[in-house]
Amino acid sequence: MRDIDWKIIVTLYDCKNVTKAANMLYMSQPTLSKNLNRIEAELGDKIIERSNKGVVFTESGEYLAMQAVEITKLISETMQTYKEMRLGSKVLSIGSASSFARYALPKLMSRYNDLNKENEIHYNVQVMTSSEIISMVQRQELKIGFVNGDRDWDSKVLCSVGYGYIISKNPLKMEDLPHLPMICHHRDAYSLKILSNWWRDHFKTPFHVTYTVSDIATSLKWIAAGMGYGIMYSTALGEDEQFYKIPMEDLNGNPVKRSTWMIYHPNNKKDQTIRKFIDFVSSLYPNEEEQPRN
Repeated sequence: MRDIDWKIIVTLYDCKNVTKAANMLYMSQPTLSKNLNRIEAELGDKIIERSNKGVVFTESGEYLAMQAVEITKLISETMQTYKEMRLGSKVLSIGSASSFARYALPKLMSRYNDLNKENEIHYNVQVMTSSEIISMVQRQELKIGFVNGDRDWDSKVLCSVGYGYIISKNPLKMEDLPHLPMICHHRDAYSLKILSNWWRDHFKTPFHVTYTVSDIATSLKWIAAGMGYGIMYSTALGEDEQFYKIPMEDLNGNPVKRSTWMIYHPNNKKDQTIRKFIDFVSSLYPNEEEQPRN
């Protein structure tokens, strides 16, 4: 079994869906299916059963998944300790949603480093979807996560509240959106559900994505080039980025909002380095309040 095999099993066990697991692992669905077939061939046993509702783990598959969680955790801890030994410093692994990583996280890290210049810490920052971050923090593969949306998580700190906008290079009308090219970056299931619900409340036809790109930065460049419109939150937009903006509202006229949270595994507070960082972020955002729209 390869390291990636254990990660495949854990990811598939978390989401119980081959398509979602493939997206989280950044591989195509056929590639994931090929790897699953290889794993089962090597084991000489079926570990999953496919159905219309997703995948169901067999009894032996359940056992393997439980072991895979422990193995991936051990691999992560081993690699972190190895990096600390090689670098001669502590390694703090952080996962961040791309919108928060664009502007808010660099400012946060700069302030933290200014106050802790004596600390010899190596920061390993990864940008990924909020769902991926939650899974990795749960498995303690990441020590700190910055995620979008009001997730079901106890150990968290509110960092910001962003407002939704329809943005484009040139002025447009709300009623014309279903007939205009839409540019969409990779979103997790939670964010996609919010977008789908808002769209269904305002339009009779489903939204149609003309261009799908990998990340927010690419999406913004395409929108700035006049290729189409996009839907973004204020936390992902810089002050120097000039777009035509239409505020998103629900059927009652309330602004569409999305919170960004710092999350962590409660066990990680036992580590002094991690606890110090958590305390800093908590003091930085003691009672984060909603900011008025621009």
